Order: sequence, then C-alpha cells, then structure tokens
Amino acid sequence: MIKNILFISLVLLMTPALYASDELFLSLTKKSESLKNIPTSVSIVTAVQIKESGARNLAEAVTGVPGLTNGSYGSLGAAGNIMLRGSSAEQVLVLVDGVRINDPATGLVDLSTIPVDSIDRIEIIRGGVSALYGTSAFGGIVNIITKKAEEGAPSMGVDLSAGSFNTQHYGLNFNIKNGNTSGFFSAGKLSSDGWRVNSAYDNNDLFANLGFEDPLWGAFNLSAKQFSSSVGVPGMGIAVSAYDGSLEKQASTPNATQKEDKSSIELGNTKNFDAGTLKSVLHASDSKTDYLVPEWLKNDRYQSTVFGSEIQFAARCGLTAGTEWWGELYRQIDKNSNTAMLDASRTTTAVFLQQEAAYKDLRFIPSARLDNNSIFGTVTSPRMTVLFHAADCLKISANSGKAWRAPTINELYWPKDTNIFSGTTYVTLGNATLKPEEGITSDIGIEYLAQNAKASVTYYLTDSDNLISWDSSVDTTGTIVTTQPMNIGKARQQGVECELSQKIISGLLHKCNYTYLRAEDIQRHTPLVYRPEHTAQYELSYLTVSQTKATVTARFVSAQKTGDPAVPELKEYTTVNCRISQNIKTLELWAAMNNVFDVKYQTRLYYPLPGQTVSAGINWKFQE
Repeated sequence: MIKNILFISLVLLMTPALYASDELFLSLTKKSESLKNIPTSVSIVTAVQIKESGARNLAEAVTGVPGLTNGSYGSLGAAGNIMLRGSSAEQVLVLVDGVRINDPATGLVDLSTIPVDSIDRIEIIRGGVSALYGTSAFGGIVNIITKKAEEGAPSMGVDLSAGSFNTQHYGLNFNIKNGNTSGFFSAGKLSSDGWRVNSAYDNNDLFANLGFEDPLWGAFNLSAKQFSSSVGVPGMGIAVSAYDGSLEKQASTPNATQKEDKSSIELGNTKNFDAGTLKSVLHASDSKTDYLVPEWLKNDRYQSTVFGSEIQFAARCGLTAGTEWWGELYRQIDKNSNTAMLDASRTTTAVFLQQEAAYKDLRFIPSARLDNNSIFGTVTSPRMTVLFHAADCLKISANSGKAWRAPTINELYWPKDTNIFSGTTYVTLGNATLKPEEGITSDIGIEYLAQNAKASVTYYLTDSDNLISWDSSVDTTGTIVTTQPMNIGKARQQGVECELSQKIISGLLHKCNYTYLRAEDIQRHTPLVYRPEHTAQYELSYLTVSQTKATVTARFVSAQKTGDPAVPELKEYTTVNCRISQNIKTLELWAAMNNVFDVKYQTRLYYPLPGQTVSAGINWKFQE
C-alpha cells in the first residue's frame, strides 16, 4: 500500500508545476523562516483560508490539514479536539503566539472555545517537537498567530452572517498604526439555537493587541483576550443506524449546561542587537468552567490558572538559546457542598538550545531541551532536522527526535470516587507514581515547489512507550473494581502524507491531500481508537475576472475503530461543501452550504452531528 502511495506521489511531483511562497513560518525554529527552508511536515492555514472555509472556531479552521484527525461531540459549541499523525489529543500541544494553552487537568484544548476573529494564521508542525516545546509536543503542535496592526490608514471591518438553526455571527474589528504605536481590536458574538434538544450555544469574545516601538528598549507588544460561553450539553445520543429523523435529536441530559469564562494576557519585548535578537515574554491566563447536571446532582467548577515567562536569544551565527518557566494551579470544586475535591499545583523550568548550520545545499538544525518538573523530575529531549535543496524547486527533509507528555493533574490526583452498583463497588482514583509518556518520532519527505504548483510526500513513524491508560483491576473477592491510570501502553503509528496544489489555468486552482495512517497498540495488537486509515480532501476553486469565486470541497474519512469489538465502528463518510462569494471593492457577499448531500455521520460514537446546513453573510472593510 505504502509503495503505491509513494509511486503516485512521485508522479504528482513531476506535474508542471506550484507557486513559490514567501510565507513565513516561525514555530519550528522559534524565528521567522521562509517555507522553502523548513521541512515538509509543516502547514499554514491563513486568515484568508479561514474566512473562505466559513470556519467559526479553531476546530473547523484546521479541518482538512494533512495528518490531522478532528473529532466533535456535537454541533456548534460542543467539545472538539484533534489528533496529529495518530497521536492522542493530549499529545498535541496548542499555543497562542507561542504560549501553551493545554488544560493542566485534562491535557486537552477544547478547540470549539477558540474563535477565529482574531487569528492571523495557524502554523502546524506534525511530529514531535519536544526539543523546543517540551511536554505535549508529541504528535505535533498547533500555534495560533494572532492579528496585529497592519500598515496603512486606520480601518474597520464588519462581519455579519446567519444560517441554519438560527445561527448568527457578529464581528467587528479596528486597526490603527501611527508612528511607533499600533493597535488591533476585535469583538465577536456567535449564537445558535442548536440542532439537538438542549444544544443551544452563545459566546462572546474580545481581543486587543497593542504595540509600541522604542529606539532604545525595542518593540513592546501587549495582547489580551477574553472569552465567555454558555452551551447546552445534550449528552450521548444514538448510532447512525438508528436515526429516524427525530431520535437523533433527543438529549440524554436535557438539563445539563456548561459555562466557560477564559481570560489571558501576554506582554512581549523584542530587542535587536548586533549579535542577535533578544525576546522575552510574560503571560498569565485563567479559566473557569461550570458544569451543571441537575438529574445527576452534579454542580462542579473546574478552575485553572497558568502563569509564566520565556526568554530567548537568537544569535546571528544560527544559535538559538532560551529558558522557560511556568506554574499551574488547578481546583475542582463541588458547588453543591462548596468543598474542594481537588487542589493541586506544579511548576516547570526548562532550557533549550538550537544550532543551525549549513554546508552548500545541506542545512542541519540540531536542538535539545531539558525540562524539570516539580512532580516527576527531569526529562531531556534531543532532535535533529536535515534539509537538502536538490534543486531550486526541489527539497528533501528529515526529522527525528524524542517526544514526551507529562501526566495531567487529573491522571495524577483524580479524587477518589466510589460508586456501588448491583453489589459491586467501583473505585476511580489518580496515580501519583505515573511517569511521562515517551517516544521517538521520525519522518522523511520530498517537496516540489514551483511557480504554479506544489507537491509533497512524507513518510512518518512514531514509536511510543509508557503510554498512560485508565486500566481496571478486580480484587480477590471480585466485589471491588478499581480504575486507575497506569503506564502500560506501547504504540506505533506510521503512514504517508501527500499534498498537491496546482494552478490549472488563470483563476482555476485545485488542491488535494491524502493521508494513510496505520496506528496500533503493539502490546494488545489492536488498532488505536478513532484513527482512520485513509483520509482525503479535494478542493476546486474558480475566481472570475469580475471577482466572483466558487469553491467546492470534498472530504473522505474511512471507517474508525472504537477500541472494543463489541462496540460498532464509525462508518466511512464523504462530505461535500460549497461556497460562492462576490467581491465589490471592500465588500464581500457570500453564501455556503455544508454537507450538501445531507450525509449522516459521526466522528465520536453516539454523538450525532447535524446534516446539511446553509449560511450567508457579508464582510465589509472601511478604510480612510
């Protein structure tokens, strides 16, 4: 299978062909790099692509990226997460302007809580990069780069849209830059009545980015973000095979609600010297989630606070060195009794080093990082990246390094929970003796980059050990079942990622990508849950001379195992989306239809997703 994929991909590489891009990518080396100088294991999703996709949050914005699998537990506002190259969702590090936002308790990031109004671009690295970013950068990283003020006259943008289930979006942004000061501000509101019973959603987000440049002290940047939301949580539903037009919309928890309140602030400084560039960052964030299920007598608050700093120096000689420190505080509170069920904290200190070197057409980027955690000690992570420019439009790249993930606070300290059912006592608790998950991730790829086309193929392999799994054991009497996380897992993920983008004629562009993934538990000899073997996407767009643009996108996902032979697997599905827009100077009118053929599918078993949806809106930019 892999040989056939490699052959097809090499044939694609020979097509006449992709526009040379001058886009910059800063997540791999922690400084701006041209795309031609980075491996094939990276992707960029631009603000224009986000807008044209109709994405309303980060989960929707990254759909279709090669090697990425996303799962949703329902319609708009429901929890969503992603996996990269068959990793777990906890093994994907999510950053905002280089600052980690993974939840200390769960290790996850609910991508449905990250609106796109303030996003300039999304940079994605597939494969382990713990040598630069430490814990959780196992399957890869997603770095959200926020918008900053643009050069030119002050401007204001307005975004308005409406769609199925009374979904409404209102967005406003303002941009100004005057001399050595600048500012970008955005505000958004998104609401929906929901598709299922008890799935209504409402959120508000505010973002501000202020800049100031001083000849002596360098450039200062202050950004702040606030997000609040309220969503109904309908709970589990039924399998696709049981849909009858009504049952799939019912809720198992018709009164459950979740409210979130997140805020963050970041202050950065960049100072250029003759020897290099010094960057420093201070950051802090606070997150509160209230989860209420009256029928279960459950009324809990989950609160986390993270604060830290980073200093980095990039020398002209190619050396990059830095240090990072952050602290995590977490509380789980039973609001019914006003008692703390869990109260934990930990700190991490790290240093990292990277040296770039070149010999003729070869480029070497060795890097290493040492992390010291207040709970489980020290972890060292080395990595090597090699690039070879075989020709002006052809490059070969390879990466290999150690990756790891620290146990989450829930895995370490989950409060003892006891339930008795039919004479059996079920006990759930954390495990403070857990070790970090560790593994080796490697890939090799080839990319052809020309004026009107781009094509690439990458093979990857990940071997991991000490994987954390919630395992159950029964006492000698058979009446007590204890569920506790243990370091028992070994896994292997390997596969191939292929991409092709080509300008066919003036105004007509097509893009396609394909991912083959084989992910298995090599101890139990079973497939890893929710890892589709085949994923493909094809997009065709046409822009007329009158600035009318039409885009059709088709996405295929093969069947997904659920991890239990007794539980039905998720069936394969193909969805088709289409969008048409008309630009009139600074005004854009658009309309879209998602899931055109009303395909019934799920990305998480027993969590129904809506079928065909329609939406329309306007984007208007005012400028002096």
